[in-house]
Amino acid sequence: MRTRMFIDLYVGSLYLSSSSEQASNIVEDNAPMAICLEIESSLISSDKLQEATREGFEQSIGDISAMEPRIEQLLSAFDEPIDVSDTFLLSWDPAKSVIQLHRNNFVISEVPGLDFKQALFGIWLGDSPVQGSLKNEMPGLSS
Repeated sequence: MRTRMFIDLYVGSLYLSSSSEQASNIVEDNAPMAICLEIESSLISSDKLQEATREGFEQSIGDISAMEPRIEQLLSAFDEPIDVSDTFLLSWDPAKSVIQLHRNNFVISEVPGLDFKQALFGIWLGDSPVQGSLKNEMPGLSS
């Protein structure tokens, strides 16, 4: 559960073909995988999700200027209003070398590049994750 100031914001789940003891290996890996975000709070708006995702990229990789167009492409998928119980699935397809963003089971965006996948997954699984306890409790990551 991703929380902020004692408020449950979303449930984050990690899907892997096999579990891993090292989050860094998951971030770097070029195997099929996904992160699912299930919205739990009406406090999550499109603007807030876009802002938090941009900040997550900055925490994950530092200078985002080289990825800015692809980050904006992903963030534009959050333009529509967000409702409690919306589900966002960020799935990596190594055969096509794209992140597919699904909203409530519909693909709404595809963003290319293994480097982009690594930066995106680094938001939750990197050295400076958005929330350490969420990283440590994600299914698929054995500690």
